[in-house]
Amino acid sequence: MELKGRKYYYVLATIGLLWVAFLYIALDVNAQTYIFPDSDNYREAAGFLYHDLKSHPYRPLIMSAITGIPYLFGFGDSAIYKFSFFINVISWLGTSLLLFSLIKKILPGRKAFYFVLAFFTLVGCISVIFHLLTEALFTFCMLLTFYLVNKWYSTKTFRYLAFAIAVLLASVLIKPGAKYLSIIAILFFIKPLFKNALKPAALLIYLCGLLIYIQCAMVKRDYGDFTISYIDNVTLYSYIGTRAFLYKEGKTFTKYENPRMPHLLTLTHHEVKKVAQADLKDQLKNNKVNLIKAYFVNLWNNITTNSSSLNVMSNVHNKGYYQFLRRGMLLASRIQNLLFSVSGFILAMLYLFKYKNSPFYSVVSFYVLYTLLISGVSCFEGDRFTIIFFPAVLLLMAKFYSERTKTYQKFSEHV
Repeated sequence: MELKGRKYYYVLATIGLLWVAFLYIALDVNAQTYIFPDSDNYREAAGFLYHDLKSHPYRPLIMSAITGIPYLFGFGDSAIYKFSFFINVISWLGTSLLLFSLIKKILPGRKAFYFVLAFFTLVGCISVIFHLLTEALFTFCMLLTFYLVNKWYSTKTFRYLAFAIAVLLASVLIKPGAKYLSIIAILFFIKPLFKNALKPAALLIYLCGLLIYIQCAMVKRDYGDFTISYIDNVTLYSYIGTRAFLYKEGKTFTKYENPRMPHLLTLTHHEVKKVAQADLKDQLKNNKVNLIKAYFVNLWNNITTNSSSLNVMSNVHNKGYYQFLRRGMLLASRIQNLLFSVSGFILAMLYLFKYKNSPFYSVVSFYVLYTLLISGVSCFEGDRFTIIFFPAVLLLMAKFYSERTKTYQKFSEHV
């Protein structure tokens, strides 16, 4: 039976939920006990917000507000982790349906359906939903932004662009690394934004901007600096900075030993910011070659590792099939990571510099490149830095496939 219209969405949602349920049971997710340090940070940040109306030095407002919703109803810390799973499932499914909506604009529904089924097989993207982390929610925000930007290009209705910029600004308060992406997006769309600055839809942009201001003001009040988060300073100092420093010393940087971290833990957050910035300036001046080397080693580490979200899971109940399933999925995640990172880079370069006839796909391509390239400042996180652009790479793959198909059809007609 040929699927038509909304039936595609119903079928995709059903398949997606069944797939999540299967993995939840097969991987004994309910029995897992490992909690990422980042996950505990998000839980802590939610507690700061809901119990003390206090900011967190690393985890911003919107992520804390969403994570801590169970606190409103009197639930304890364990409920935070369980609730995050439902948020992640909704985000992951929402991403798949938005991806389908975008791809079916350039390919028939049946082929767009297959591309989304391919998204379901991406191990890193689905494994991360079983942890209290930002990746699933942030990826949904990015796909929603693309969907709205696409509507803007096709209709020139300002509210779509306004909503897109608002979602992008909100994503900064989920994952602070998006702040530069947001600034670039605002500059890119500055003409229509300025032209329509007094329209009611623009109020949503101002509201999200106000939330960012509130976040910065709270951090200033609580820790001393008007900034969204201190996480970028810690990352620069502890990862790329440490690796470059150790190269200069003739030593090796390992995942389980960071010689500069103990010193960092003795400092206040304000002091960390000053130390990190001073260290970066010093290394740019006196250790530039090793800093560049550290960047590319980090980048290679990020695109060639397997799913950290799956890697921390264990065979709690000693099931006979467990290790076979887990090892197979880990291998698949490593291959997918390298494949999507390399193909994403190539396709993004093509649509930015060669096939420039579609500004929308240039926007998608810029996001892929931006996300891939800034990941080089950190390492030892598995595929968490790369999975957030995998759906965007699938979108570029679909675009490339549709254009090659049209070219082949035209060639065949002339033969």
